Amino acid sequence: MKIALLSALPAGLNTGMLTVEYAFKSIQNEKNWIVNRYCLERDFSFEHQYLGEINATKIENSDLLEEYDRIIYWGDFLHWRGYLHKDLYLRHQKLNSEESFDKTIERYYDIFFLEKKKKLLKKSIAFGGTIYPLSTSDLKDERYRNNLQNLLTNARSVKFRDVYSSELARGIINSEKSFMGVDPAFLLDTKSINTHQHKNKYLVFSFGRSGHNEFLAKIAIMISKKLGLDAYDLQWFALQNGQNPLIKKLEVLKGASLVITDIYHMSINAFREGKLTYMFGNGASYAMSSLSDKKKEILFKQYLVEPQYLYTELVKNEKYLNSVIDSIAQRLNENTGFQNEYLEQQISYARTMLIKNIEK
Repeated sequence: MKIALLSALPAGLNTGMLTVEYAFKSIQNEKNWIVNRYCLERDFSFEHQYLGEINATKIENSDLLEEYDRIIYWGDFLHWRGYLHKDLYLRHQKLNSEESFDKTIERYYDIFFLEKKKKLLKKSIAFGGTIYPLSTSDLKDERYRNNLQNLLTNARSVKFRDVYSSELARGIINSEKSFMGVDPAFLLDTKSINTHQHKNKYLVFSFGRSGHNEFLAKIAIMISKKLGLDAYDLQWFALQNGQNPLIKKLEVLKGASLVITDIYHMSINAFREGKLTYMFGNGASYAMSSLSDKKKEILFKQYLVEPQYLYTELVKNEKYLNSVIDSIAQRLNENTGFQNEYLEQQISYARTMLIKNIEK
């Protein structure tokens, strides 16, 4: 089995995106697949102890995809129009690319939608991505709408990470089939990674997505003191000597008694490790970009842990905050850890179906 894996550029060695990349490698390690990785924007590579090395090559057009048995689009916002006209456009402008953005648009549709080679869709799989920020203006773009409909109708398999995207996909092509999958980071195998050893139980926190870093850090430290836990600032986005200490971050997550964050993928990695996790986010947030807080709210709702999603507008209320702390204390005192059987079932099913769709 020869596979071409296409994923987003992990700009800045984004920790969450690295866990997404290594999640596929976790599955690949159990198989005899030949996997070559590609990126629309540029080459990238990184290596971590236990998890190994990942190398991706910039792909210029869809011609080389003809030689593969499977073409897999892995995670992120790859098939949302805003990824092209917002994320890719901003990076294009920032880097002063020699390539015109018009050419980038052509490459985007050629590579991510196989516009010029529609027959290749029959061996294509899109897994763990999202189109949840779609708007009517996106669908008024005839070229994008036609390509999206063609992908949803003719691809071998399309499984999104969230219920919004899944239901939007059903409506766009009037289909009864399910488009529901999971975020790829849920599939990361961390059994070989050690658990951080600390003399006391501790709370892990890190913030950087809701615009209230200092305020939320103070709240997290205050909660740790009230619960008798040490506080550990994980610094999810931090690099050391130009490298991402990903293994250390995962080790610390594995040893935590409680996780508090405002970062989407930090919560996913914590959930996967069975950690009691609380998420801060702005309730006054619209689904308009890849960084909108709304994706975090959807995540907690769809896996039936909505009470663990804390609106930043409310935590300034002392009475509300105290009730949250009481609730956390009660959960910790139950000493049962965090188990979400529904989430575990969804992860297991999504992994099984992904492998089946690749190999059948």
